[in-house]
Amino acid sequence: MRKLDSLVARPEVRRLTKARTARELFQSLPIGAMERLGDEELMRFVSVFNQALGQVSPATCANVWRTLGKPQFGEAYAEVAAEVDSVTAEAWTQLIVRLVWVELRGEQVRRRATPHEVEAVLQELLTLIPADELSARRRILLRNAGTDADACFLVRGVYRSMLRLPPPRVAPVFRTLMGFE
Repeated sequence: MRKLDSLVARPEVRRLTKARTARELFQSLPIGAMERLGDEELMRFVSVFNQALGQVSPATCANVWRTLGKPQFGEAYAEVAAEVDSVTAEAWTQLIVRLVWVELRGEQVRRRATPHEVEAVLQELLTLIPADELSARRRILLRNAGTDADACFLVRGVYRSMLRLPPPRVAPVFRTLMGFE
């Protein structure tokens, strides 16, 4: 967190994020900055975040699933950061620093997938999901009233699925699905 606190102390970072602390940086970093990461970096971010979700309590992980696309997502994201081990925290910090700089530099927005590409990749991903995992996903979704562990299983499954294909193939699809703005 010290690295991020020193980053937040920079005037240009404060102007961009309005953050004054590392926690506020996690909560306020424009999600659209991820759209500026290259394919490899974006999928490394997905991998680190998925790893982090595996280290937090089921309630914290489930909160990520339940706040996707909502204003509370930034807070849920910051809660995850507060619970990870030091190795994951270091990897995540490096990616957060990179996100800040790509946004500050106004680096180019990377390619999004077309609707046809999204459909093709999602179909391919379905064939790569082990049968037991696919069955568990269906059971959870049919119940409609899952536990925190169920919600965590679903969100981690989404990220795990994306990591089953090479970054140049899946990163444009991830950008499209996340609807970065």
